[in-house]
Amino acid sequence: MRFAIGTEDAEGMHRASRAELAEQIPQAVTPYSRVSDVLKREGLIDDCATTDAAPFDVTANLFEYPAPCSARLQALSRADTGFLGGVAYSALRGFGQMHPAVGELRNGYLELCVPYPFDDAQCICIGEILITEVECFSEADDNRQLKLAVGYGAVFGRNENKAISMAVVDRELELNGPYSAQNEEFVLTHGDSLEMNGFISHLKLSHYVTFQSKLNAVRKTRTMFGRFCACRALWCSGRNAMAGRQMRTMWTRCMLNLSQP
Repeated sequence: MRFAIGTEDAEGMHRASRAELAEQIPQAVTPYSRVSDVLKREGLIDDCATTDAAPFDVTANLFEYPAPCSARLQALSRADTGFLGGVAYSALRGFGQMHPAVGELRNGYLELCVPYPFDDAQCICIGEILITEVECFSEADDNRQLKLAVGYGAVFGRNENKAISMAVVDRELELNGPYSAQNEEFVLTHGDSLEMNGFISHLKLSHYVTFQSKLNAVRKTRTMFGRFCACRALWCSGRNAMAGRQMRTMWTRCMLNLSQP
C-alpha cells in the first residue's frame, strides 16, 4: 500500500499535467490504404457499390432467407466464438471450398456516435469501441472471371480468431453449396449463444409428461414384441395357421408403435 498518496499535492499534479499536455505537439494521422483498395484498382476483386439503405436489425426483426448482407454480418458477429470457429474449421478441412489468405487484419477503436436530439444533421460522440476487422481473399467460384473473392469479418474486442472465422464463413455462405458451412439457415440460426444456452439449459427442468409417454411407448412395444416372438415360436414348431396370422398382426403393431414419436 502507498501511504504517500495522502500527502500528494493534487492541485500541483494537475497543473503539471496541464503544462505537459500544452507542450505536446499533435501528430498528424497518416492514413493507410487497404489491401483490397489496391486489388480493386488492379481489377482483381469487384468493387461493390455503397448504399444508404438502413441495415437490417436482427434484434428487432425475424430472419428471412436468403438474408440480406447486413443481417448475415450482424448474426455472424453476434455468434458464439467456438461455434463460428468450428464451422470455419470444417470449411478449411474440406467440407467447403475455401482456404483463404488473410489480406487485412486490423485492431482499432471506432467512435460511437448518436444523433443530436435537437439537430438531425449533427451527431454526438459518446465513446469508443475496440473492434477487430478482417478481409480474406480466395479464388472465385467462376474461373472465367480471373478474380478473387472476398470474405469480411468484424467483431467486438481484440478477437482475431473469431474475426478470421467470420470472414471464412461469410465467403462460404456466398457459395450456397451442400455443406453445413454453406447453409445460411443452419449457420445463422444456431450461432446465437444466448438462445443456444437457454434452450439447452431448459433440459434440466422436469419433463414428466414427455418422459412418461416415451416409457409407455417402449413398454408397449416390448410387450407386443414378446407376443410376436411367442407366436413365431408356436408357428415354427407346428406350422399353426392361426399362430401365423397372429404373428403378422403382432409384427404390424410393433412397427406402428416404433414409428410413432
